[in-house]
Amino acid sequence: MGAVAEGDAQIARQAMNARQQADWAADRFADIRAERQRQVTSIENQLDRLDSMIEEQASLYEQLNQDRQEFLAYVEAQRAALEQARQQASLDTQPDTTSDTGGSGGSGGYTPPVNASAAQIAVSAALSVQGTQYVWGSADPNVGFDCSGLTSWAWAQAGVSIPHSSAAQYSLPHVPLGSVQAGDLIFYYSPISHVALYIGGGRIVHATHPGPDGAVHVESMYGYDNPVGASRPG
Repeated sequence: MGAVAEGDAQIARQAMNARQQADWAADRFADIRAERQRQVTSIENQLDRLDSMIEEQASLYEQLNQDRQEFLAYVEAQRAALEQARQQASLDTQPDTTSDTGGSGGSGGYTPPVNASAAQIAVSAALSVQGTQYVWGSADPNVGFDCSGLTSWAWAQAGVSIPHSSAAQYSLPHVPLGSVQAGDLIFYYSPISHVALYIGGGRIVHATHPGPDGAVHVESMYGYDNPVGASRPG
């Protein structure tokens, strides 16, 4: 009887030990599973961040590429504008072969006012051809004017010969911009590449620019651009 009881007790101890081992194994498995899940979640989060970074980089690349295309277009436009300006400057510095260096210079029928000063005659002459188209290298009202062609023609009507070149006209005696008088020449840009005739009241008359809408017209001295200097013929 005692031997049977001892055997039952041993079996009970073995069963309890097996149950404890099973519980420990189950807890360990749960811990391992939870750790694996945390690792999977961490990897998924990292992948999500990488996907987001890739999308941001792709968007940035597209924006940079667009900016590059816009910049190249801007550079090309500036290059074309510079080439046009160089062509204009080249023509603007050619000597005037269409006007008479000693006087009327191809007046195109212009009659100067009586008893007027040379400056008044130059202003009157320039105002008389408002609307005449801009033509490079020309100083003839029957053809058109470029900027220095207009000023040289206007002063020629007063019997004063000045070069058909904005840069050369700038070499005439300078006057302060704050002291300009009607008939003075107003210059723009650096290096000098545009000239206008001051008519008084803060206004100029000039042959504006090449192109279909380029013509002789009146506007504010500072409305066109910031002048860089002035000179006085005569």
